[in-house]
Amino acid sequence: MLTTPVAAPVTYRVAMPDPQGHEYEIQLDVPALAGRETVDLVFPAWAPGSYLVRDFVRHVYRLAITDERGRALPAQRLDKGRWRVETGGRPFRARYRVFAFEQSVRTSFLDDSHAYWNGTSLFFFVDGELARPCRVVVTPPPGARWHVDTALEPVRGARLTWAAADFDELVDAPFEVGTHARRRFTVGRARFELALYGRTNAEVDRLVDVLRRVVAATGKIFGGFPFRRYLFIVHALPVGSGGLEHRASVTMDIAGLSFEDETGRDLSVQYHGVVLTAEHGSEAPISRPDRPTDPPATLIEP
Repeated sequence: MLTTPVAAPVTYRVAMPDPQGHEYEIQLDVPALAGRETVDLVFPAWAPGSYLVRDFVRHVYRLAITDERGRALPAQRLDKGRWRVETGGRPFRARYRVFAFEQSVRTSFLDDSHAYWNGTSLFFFVDGELARPCRVVVTPPPGARWHVDTALEPVRGARLTWAAADFDELVDAPFEVGTHARRRFTVGRARFELALYGRTNAEVDRLVDVLRRVVAATGKIFGGFPFRRYLFIVHALPVGSGGLEHRASVTMDIAGLSFEDETGRDLSVQYHGVVLTAEHGSEAPISRPDRPTDPPATLIEP
């Protein structure tokens, strides 16, 4: 029986040797592309699920493009986000840095407490090769006992390596890296995971229970889920800014200390707000206690 050969993947290596400097060090390895004497590297100007033109490339610098032996290759910048590289059809490598210090569900962030990124604010793509498989190799800061969460599937037998079927899947799966709290639960045949970063006065087990109940109700309505795993990335920050939905994950930036008032009184509406953001992936801020929304409480009452 004839089989279709699997295309060699484009590999991205993400390092963060000095997180306090807020810079990711990226290495992009591109395999030989037969019949292509020149290749265009393009930096995205969009974020999946956020419908504005983005200027991510402004944070990219120290771009160096070489062959496998480290010899510089001729490259011309054609416009703000596109470089044409003379490869001669051979494998090549691009190294560059990305400054990341914006707390947002749409961009990327790095400091000594955690790393978070959306792929379109970190990764070039090879024009004409969007359908090629991709791999991501993560190198946490030296000596840091950080763990990694993403909706992508890990590569069996390869440490801290994840695989995507193509570039679109790669950049539709944000990464959370750090010492964040982790929880898991199962509904039907799907596993749901929570990666919770930051300082919060929410009761984590209660938050997980609310998410579980909403997930169960959603699965009942739609007759199941179109995925085996789903990841909730929750950032508990001084000020919440909403959420952004992805194919098999969601990122939510919430006001971490808003679950009790100054007297310690429980504010249940904030649990409702988190769940509404998880349901809709809205970029609107989560409701404040003094301006509560009116959610379908029969489904999510904690």
